[in-house]
Amino acid sequence: MELDMEILKKFLGCKDGLMKKNLIFSPLSINILMSMVANTLKEGPELEKWLSLLGSKTIADLNANYTSDIQQLTDYCNTDEGHPKFSLVNSYWIDKKFKLDPSCELLLSTVYKSKVSNHLDFKNKGREAIYEINSWAEENTKGLIKNLLKYNPETTKLTIAILANALYFKGVWLDQFDPSRTLIEKFYTLNGDVIQVPYMTHNFSLSGCYAPFDEFNVLQLPYDNPSYGKGLTFAMYIFLPKENDGLLNLMSLFGSNPKDFLTQKFKFNPIYYIGKLRIPKFNFNYKFEVSKTMKELGLSMNAQAKLLPFTDETVKKVYHSACIEVNENGTEASAVTYEDDNYGCCMYSPPKKYVDFVADHPFFFMIREENSRRPIFFGVVVNPLLAK
Repeated sequence: MELDMEILKKFLGCKDGLMKKNLIFSPLSINILMSMVANTLKEGPELEKWLSLLGSKTIADLNANYTSDIQQLTDYCNTDEGHPKFSLVNSYWIDKKFKLDPSCELLLSTVYKSKVSNHLDFKNKGREAIYEINSWAEENTKGLIKNLLKYNPETTKLTIAILANALYFKGVWLDQFDPSRTLIEKFYTLNGDVIQVPYMTHNFSLSGCYAPFDEFNVLQLPYDNPSYGKGLTFAMYIFLPKENDGLLNLMSLFGSNPKDFLTQKFKFNPIYYIGKLRIPKFNFNYKFEVSKTMKELGLSMNAQAKLLPFTDETVKKVYHSACIEVNENGTEASAVTYEDDNYGCCMYSPPKKYVDFVADHPFFFMIREENSRRPIFFGVVVNPLLAK
């Protein structure tokens, strides 16, 4: 999980950007795409760098980790019984003038279950090629991500191949919010503005889901699992600074060691009961170029590949697009990454301590699978009204 945490650290260190827009990305989606890219690189120092950041010693280890870990996740959630709904698909498009290395094609199609297409003509039918890829992204994110790629005649005709991963998540809260109780109240932004936003509220007290820290508080909102504890469980975590302008300090705190903190088993003391609860509704997307961050981490996006007759001058770009909607019913989120070229309630009644959790200022959030403690999405909300 080293790569996704390194990318997160880069974001956490980008303080200026945190003041201007909401942020969301899927570390899982990025890791999968980068794992597929690593499989296309020739043996050498550059591949060793990639493997180190991906937390593996060899390509065999990398692929074995994917098979044992990720496949369990998708196998469960892609069934009719699976809930929340979670889907993850991979695809590879190569210009019809080229052919894949047979060993790479076999690996992509078997280990990563990637669809491999060799019929697109980027040079002469670029608009049709972009339309096909955008349709794939829209279909596999249930319509959340549209127009992933923009058609540009000058750049599209130079495209050799596009490797992509699409992820979709939809979860219903274990304790749903009543839309009739949604309130319009103040939200304090980092630049000092005070805005009016819709807040989800509860008419009952939640317990076993709150943890106080010195500089922030954590709230866990579990998603419903109709299989009653069997299989996988998901939850959203909201990390709320105690000060209205404390987001930047919180990001710095997380940035020192995000992996150990965000993948820990949080201890939610059952004595805490949430009295006043306010969570803003939000709906936004975010897109960035992963390849720039990769270069900052010392990874060459021009490494020689065995997938195609790439040269050292070949420019490869990796982009990531993600979106999320949080409302009274639950959460719907998706992500696309593409390369161009323990929760529960206490069973007894301890002395109650009522606390309020009012997310009326910028905060950090995470969606993760609880058994593996694998983060699915990370995000920052600086203004709930900043839409798609």
